[in-house]
Amino acid sequence: MAYLVIACQAMLIGVFAASTVTKVRGKRAYADFRRSVEAFGVLSPSWSRMAARATVTGEAGVVLLLVLPSTAPIGFALAAALLCAFTVAIALALRGGKTAPCRCFGTSAAPLSRTHLIRNLSLLTVSLTGLAAGAIRTDPARDPAGLTLSLAVAGVAALFVVRFDDVAALLKPSASDRHHTARRS
Repeated sequence: MAYLVIACQAMLIGVFAASTVTKVRGKRAYADFRRSVEAFGVLSPSWSRMAARATVTGEAGVVLLLVLPSTAPIGFALAAALLCAFTVAIALALRGGKTAPCRCFGTSAAPLSRTHLIRNLSLLTVSLTGLAAGAIRTDPARDPAGLTLSLAVAGVAALFVVRFDDVAALLKPSASDRHHTARRS
């Protein structure tokens, strides 16, 4: 179980660190993120500004808490709470017909979609898995090969999540593919 916890920690650290850095790397990046939160139409403009600040602060907190084994359970719990809030906000925005771009990882122009819900629910599963696995007392991770494999899997998974919009766009059928499929039916 120790390697599973390490993999969950490392993946979430990578995802939340990338998310935080892309939002605060400059005034324009943060302003774009803040405007995207407002464009979701879930909160008033003043509450959206507070939610944007809370998001960045919470994401940075997740990274800091997950780094240390002693605070990792709190980090997993905070990650789960944030992901629940993000998922609800996206679901409400979609229900309201909003298609604002998701600026979760910077400059993506991909509009909100169900794929963002799937991504967040997957990350929520990772958070809860790390929390549950960490609650089970096991021997500490001491095998270098196991540790290396855990970190490698976490790195690939984090990269996949960070580039999720690009991967989803690659897998989405083009308009001409949908047209040909419809004609064959």
